[in-house]
Amino acid sequence: MGYWNGKKVLITGGLGFIGSNLAHALDRSGAELTLIDDLSSGNRFNIRGIKKVTVHEHDFNDARLLADAMTGTDAVFHLAARTDHVAWREDPVPYVQDNVQGTLLLLDAWKKLAGPKPKIIHTGTRGEYGPQTRLPVSEDARPNPLGLYELTKWQSLQMMELYARQFGLTFVHARLTNVYGERARMDTNASGVINWFIRLAMDDEPIPVFGNVQRDVLYVADCVDALMALAETPGAQGTFNVGNSQPVRLHDAVDQIISAAGHGRAVRTDYSPERKAQEPGDFYPDIGKIRKATGWTPKTRFTDGLAQTIAYYSKNRTQYWQKQKPKGMKQP
Repeated sequence: MGYWNGKKVLITGGLGFIGSNLAHALDRSGAELTLIDDLSSGNRFNIRGIKKVTVHEHDFNDARLLADAMTGTDAVFHLAARTDHVAWREDPVPYVQDNVQGTLLLLDAWKKLAGPKPKIIHTGTRGEYGPQTRLPVSEDARPNPLGLYELTKWQSLQMMELYARQFGLTFVHARLTNVYGERARMDTNASGVINWFIRLAMDDEPIPVFGNVQRDVLYVADCVDALMALAETPGAQGTFNVGNSQPVRLHDAVDQIISAAGHGRAVRTDYSPERKAQEPGDFYPDIGKIRKATGWTPKTRFTDGLAQTIAYYSKNRTQYWQKQKPKGMKQP
C-alpha cells in the first residue's frame, strides 16, 4: 500500500468535511487512525466504513487528550478550528480559544513528546491573504486578513514558525481555497460557498450571486491528495497554497451548478454589510511551490466534481440536510 501502510495518524476535526475525506483516503492506504472531534459540525456518518480508527468525541482543547492521542504517531493533521467567516463579529473569543489556544496546546504537547516527533500538517485559508492586487497570489504575498477566523489562522502559522525555530518542529501550513465536495456540513451556508450553492440548487431554491468576482474552486479529493503529498514529502516545510490556478467567475460557477443539479436559479444580490466588509475581491493562487515540492496539481474538472458531489448528496441527503447535534468545536 506504500507510504501510509501501518502508519499511525492523528486527525483533529476528523469527523468534519475535509477531515473525514482525509480519513477515508488514509484508511484505504493502510493507516491506523485516531480522530478527535466534538461533533459541533462533524458527523459520525462521515467515517462509515473506515476500518482501523479510534474516535474521541471530545473538545479539542484538552492538553492531556492531545498528549495521549499524539504519542506514537507518524503524522498529525490539524484541521479542527472555528471556521465561520462572520460569526466572530458577535462572539469573537471562541475563535481565539479554539484556533490560537488550541493550536498552542497541540504544539506544546508535540514539544513534550519523548522520542521521535510527528510532522504536523495544519490547514489555513486563502483568506489570510485578504485583498491582493497581483494575481495569482504566491506564498510570499503579505497577509492582510479581513476577519478573525483568517487572522487566527495566520497567528497559528506564526506560532508554528516559532516552534520550528526554537524546537525543530517539522510542519506544513496549507492555505486552502474554496474546497467543495462530499461529507460537508450542508445545513448552513458556513459549509463553504460552493457546497451551499449546491444545496440550494438541489432544493430548487434561488442562488444569490454577489458581484462577478473570480474564485478558484478545489474538489475535496484533490485537497486530500495535496495534504497527504505534503505530509509524505520530507522537504515540504512551511506555507503552501493548496488551490486551483484556473479560476472561474462566480456567476459561471453558479450556472454550472444549476446545470449539474437540474434545478435552481441565479439571483443577483448585494452583499450584506458584514460580508461586504470582508470581501477581498478577485482571488486565485499560484500553486507552483507545491507542484515543485510534491508534483501535486488538481486533477478533477469542476463539472466532474459537481457530478460526484451531487450524486453523493442525492443518495445521503438525510444525513446532511438537518442540523447536527452541537457540542462546541468546529472544523473546516
